[in-house]
Amino acid sequence: MPGLAHGARQRLITAAVLAGLVVLGYLLLPGHTYLQEDSQIYLAILEHFWNPTVLANDPVATHHHMSYTIYDELALLWRRITGLDFQPILVADQLVFRFLGLLGIYLTATALGLGRAPALAVAAVFGLGATVSGPAVLTIEYEPKPRASAVPAAFLAIGLFAHGRFLGAGLAGALSFLYHPPSSYPFWLASLVWLGVARQRRTQARALQLLIPGTVAIGILLLAAHFQVGGKEPGLWFSQLTPELEQIQRYRASYNWVSTWWERWAWHYALLFLASIVAWRRLRLDWRSPSGWMSLSLPIIGLASVPASWLLLEHLKWALIPKFQPARALLMVPAFAVILAVARAITGARTLRGALESMAWAVIAFAVPTGPDIRQVLLPNLASPVALHRLLLILGLAALLVFSRWLSARPLATLTTAAALLAPYFLLPTAGRVENYQVIHHPELDELARWARSHTPREAVFVFPLADRSRVPGVFRVKAQRALYVDWKSGGQANMLPALAWEWWCRWQTIQRTGFNEAALAKYRDLGIDFVVVERSQALLGYKPVFENRRYSVYSTAAQPEAGSTGG
Repeated sequence: MPGLAHGARQRLITAAVLAGLVVLGYLLLPGHTYLQEDSQIYLAILEHFWNPTVLANDPVATHHHMSYTIYDELALLWRRITGLDFQPILVADQLVFRFLGLLGIYLTATALGLGRAPALAVAAVFGLGATVSGPAVLTIEYEPKPRASAVPAAFLAIGLFAHGRFLGAGLAGALSFLYHPPSSYPFWLASLVWLGVARQRRTQARALQLLIPGTVAIGILLLAAHFQVGGKEPGLWFSQLTPELEQIQRYRASYNWVSTWWERWAWHYALLFLASIVAWRRLRLDWRSPSGWMSLSLPIIGLASVPASWLLLEHLKWALIPKFQPARALLMVPAFAVILAVARAITGARTLRGALESMAWAVIAFAVPTGPDIRQVLLPNLASPVALHRLLLILGLAALLVFSRWLSARPLATLTTAAALLAPYFLLPTAGRVENYQVIHHPELDELARWARSHTPREAVFVFPLADRSRVPGVFRVKAQRALYVDWKSGGQANMLPALAWEWWCRWQTIQRTGFNEAALAKYRDLGIDFVVVERSQALLGYKPVFENRRYSVYSTAAQPEAGSTGG
């Protein structure tokens, strides 16, 4: 790149590598999905905001929880400007923030004293993602949604703070807050505590700059909530959960209730927390420095979020907690276990003597994205070929990472470093058989959605009575732009909106009791349902479907038995 200064060239190369890691992460591991999880809900709400006649009979679309995020305002704005559908707009947002998140990890690593190539290695391993079981969250979200943007913005804020760039950290933290306030609170809590304990007055005075964007962000979010499209959502600031609402939430969203999962996952997070603390010590970091403070305090905040959630929700019954979901800060434990483990593996690999310790740290780092429980990854059932192959692969990747750093000043350094950065993205999904999700989209579902969108009234209401907990109905809702009477995925809104929780619970119980038979059609008609969708193997004998393909049969609730049929 002639004409560019050396520093500018290095920054461009770094940005290009990070962008390449984003592409690999999107296509390979951790991967991406669309309309399989929470994006089903967000897209239904956005489509209704865009055109209020769409999904006007669907409670999920008409009872929204978008007041305290700018995600919807930005999505609607970009759709007006570009004329594009929501999917490319939201995916572009997701990719940009994945890049910013990896940039934040890179900055964090360089603040810990690593050079450019080692810091890129830290970002590469972090970019593989991690499943945070229990609170049901991810370090890198697969789908576009507010949290998928807010978490990377928070990591960017952490990286900037670690370098003492406090105004930039405040801007990134404010952006995270504007997208999804709960995702930003670990950064803001760590920053505010550091402001109180920092002993260097000059640094402390500069650090106050980060409060300016944070304060402005609060004002912007309150203003956006006041003028919210679709009306303001009810506040839960100081209310308590009723026993009935608690029962619904425990049934449908048990991940908020830490007592239901902590015993199962306690050792996993305890081991990762211990690893992060030991690695922090081995790196000889100083808690008084911005980088040392962030890398120490955030795992502590993550672990402390579990008892805090228990106290606030299960003991005090604060109704805001299921919506705020503080225990999801637990993602900071595996996140910093990976960051600090890779950093220690690299710094220790400079000599042959430290190679063994470095191998151990690298194994821990690669085990985190490989499975939800580090104990099962590192101490697998060796009778399982998949588990054995996965363990051997982790050992091989760890050895490659350590070897690449040992060769850092030798002719093969560039080649081995590139291999260490890229190999996990290709080998873990194939040889390691790491599969983060199952794709639920299929051509028959698309065909069904196209038929419904073009051959049924916009106000029509559908139900999938035998789908149970399948997420297929939610895909249909968005693609067909037709209302669902009820589905399992929409019950997750019980955390956000008490009124919707009751409506969902009553509808869900009704469908579970009614099932699908000849008498059910009349009952569904009385409930305001127009069409019933079942798989062909569950077809109703004696009734002609209004639509049918290789997988699905659709019946009108106004259908009558065919001539000469006694029904079924």
